[in-house]
Amino acid sequence: MLAIDVGGTLVRTAVVAGGGVTTDRLATATPDEPWRIDRLVQIATDLHDAALAGGVHPEHLVVAVPGQVDEYHGAVQFSSTLPWHDVAVAD
Repeated sequence: MLAIDVGGTLVRTAVVAGGGVTTDRLATATPDEPWRIDRLVQIATDLHDAALAGGVHPEHLVVAVPGQVDEYHGAVQFSSTLPWHDVAVAD
């Protein structure tokens, strides 16, 4: 599994292998504005590549974002720490 936690000041990522063993962790500064969804896609792609290089073949991606989330549509409706309003994260 790949995990991404988007925060107002840090983006934390982790690769979790079988049995819940975390094989790779990274915390980087949240990008300055404009903080666009394509940056999140790039972070997920880089994390996936790192997992494969480490021999982990992830089947799931979990993204945590601050703010109000419409779980049915997979969208961030509002975030007080990111300039995201009605952003389709699940897509």
